[in-house]
Amino acid sequence: MAEQLTTSCGGDPAEIRPLWEAARGMRPRLLTDAAAAELQATVRGLHLAAQRPSPARVCAMSPQTVVPEDVTALLYGNTPDWPVVNAIVDALRGRPEDIRPLWEHARQHPCAHPHPLHTDPPVPHL
Repeated sequence: MAEQLTTSCGGDPAEIRPLWEAARGMRPRLLTDAAAAELQATVRGLHLAAQRPSPARVCAMSPQTVVPEDVTALLYGNTPDWPVVNAIVDALRGRPEDIRPLWEHARQHPCAHPHPLHTDPPVPHL
């Protein structure tokens, strides 16, 4: 059901899998060769669940100072410092405590390039 709903909303089911697992109390899968991509995919799942707000809207939703470039970088390319990730996850109504293990793993095992299937962000809904 979650896969069908995600697909019908134009999302990638792999991006919501970590969220689905966390909701069921499962520990995140920590794949060394894809740590940064896994973190980005998970945050993209949160982004999809939040109806794909624009980076500027995510910043406005955050209780902390975040710039649109931080949002875009996290979704599609880089692994920012934890306070930035925490603020973005919080703005997207995620649970930072579920995302932190993925972030820590991504920082220890950085990816040389962004996720190949998502080099350009989708047009956000306004």
